[in-house]
Amino acid sequence: MLQKHVSSERCAELTIIASTHGLKEVWISNQPVLAVMYLVQDMPTIGYWPMDMRVEAAAKKSNTYSLSLLFGGKNKSA
Repeated sequence: MLQKHVSSERCAELTIIASTHGLKEVWISNQPVLAVMYLVQDMPTIGYWPMDMRVEAAAKKSNTYSLSLLFGGKNKSA
């Protein structure tokens, strides 16, 4: 299964940008993971629903980063 990660160079760049703008908290992640984390933080009842779908997809060894999990598309096995 292909893992998507933010490169260390990109993470450092975003951290420097955030610190120069005086931000006290920054969430660095790829989409759709970041959107789900926002939902979990702000609306837990709605946010845990896509996380449960990701757990089921992982158990089937499917792509856990696919937006089709949310929209009912067919998942391709890895």
